[in-house]
Amino acid sequence: MADKTRGYVSSTFSDLEGYRAKVNKALRKAGYELVAMEDYPAFDERPLYKCLDDVASCDIYVGILAWRYGYIPEKDNPDKKSITHREYERAGDSKLPRLMFLLDPEADWKRDRMDVVAKEGKKGALIQRFRDEVQTRHGRAFFKSPDDLAAQVVWAITATLSERYRQPPDRKQTASAESRSWNWPKPWDFGPCFVSKCRDFVGREWLFQQVADCVTHDGSQALLIQADYGVGKSAFIAELVHRNPGRRIIAHHCCQYDTHDTLNPALFATGVAA
Repeated sequence: MADKTRGYVSSTFSDLEGYRAKVNKALRKAGYELVAMEDYPAFDERPLYKCLDDVASCDIYVGILAWRYGYIPEKDNPDKKSITHREYERAGDSKLPRLMFLLDPEADWKRDRMDVVAKEGKKGALIQRFRDEVQTRHGRAFFKSPDDLAAQVVWAITATLSERYRQPPDRKQTASAESRSWNWPKPWDFGPCFVSKCRDFVGREWLFQQVADCVTHDGSQALLIQADYGVGKSAFIAELVHRNPGRRIIAHHCCQYDTHDTLNPALFATGVAA
């Protein structure tokens, strides 16, 4: 088996502990190797140099920001930036893909987990400036729940790696000025979701036959499948895309009610056109 892609998950901890747990579990389940503070013998006392060295050793960086700026080390830190901020910068210096996810401003969040409310000196201004910097450089990828975040992270890593491996060698190192200046949204890769939905799928051959008859003989331009919640519509569609009878399915897209970017018309258009 080929070496696993090694990823670094960076964030503050106490305010995002449950979110990190969901992300780490999802990434490991998807087959990625993780470097995360939870795996350190004493992650609350980890030295700055260890964190930065670990970032540089990885293939991809995942940054998660809520409303805390994080611990600011006194030693070897002349710019007085938090560990999370320094990890972000080291990932950039190491030319790693940086996938950034920000807590949605509309998300329900405890006020004591916000530096600006908790009166943490200048940290309220620092986290706002850090969030603004990330949004300017990387666009907006907001999350509201742990499950929402975990799904976005898995899909973003899969899409990023797929894009890198699709490119010919001479394009992996350089990009045209046009591609650098135009941040066109990348299509979603629903592979991990479909794998989960298709697992242990059995039966319903009668429904596959009805769909085939509708598409082949009725000349229908559209097909609507209706059923109660939890019956298995998503699992059926995932299995249908997997089987792709007659190679008639040339594109697919999943609108997830809890993942806002999948409802974005631009991402839908690029996804079906890719």
